[in-house]
Amino acid sequence: MTEVKKKKLADRRTLLSNRLIESLKPKNVRYSIGDSEVIGLRIFVFEGGQKTFYYSYTTKDKKKGLEKLGLFGSVNVKEARNTAKKIATEVMNGRSPIEIRISKSGELTVAELVKAFLDRALKAPRYKPSTQKKWRTNVASWILPLETIFVILLMPEVSGSIPLPTTNFNHF
Repeated sequence: MTEVKKKKLADRRTLLSNRLIESLKPKNVRYSIGDSEVIGLRIFVFEGGQKTFYYSYTTKDKKKGLEKLGLFGSVNVKEARNTAKKIATEVMNGRSPIEIRISKSGELTVAELVKAFLDRALKAPRYKPSTQKKWRTNVASWILPLETIFVILLMPEVSGSIPLPTTNFNHF
């Protein structure tokens, strides 16, 4: 029997270049190629031919993240590397994936704003766990659009450094 030798992760990385990415052809399944210069930077080639940069990382508390950097063509290899390095620095400094997303966009989505409010305002001993659960259920059912219900439930914890609006939420 012939022994199939599995490639090491480092062997599957290559130095990404614009020319190399242009030459990548779509296959029947999505595939990706990792960059040997910036560990975690990958170019995904989809079945339809779309090529997209992603940066894969792991936070200090062992949560994995995959950040979309942009479509090849509107973002080149150099820009993708620079963005990936910035994200890597932020992750190493202990910033959570949601904080990284907020700093990139500059604005909170409704789901992120409500999640931050719930995490800050609904704390024991002021509210019992049953009250907290009711609030979260009501927000998920009545306030947020259907597509964001699962986002709020699956988001990583929001740290205290996210700026909230100055509106007084004490009337809830």
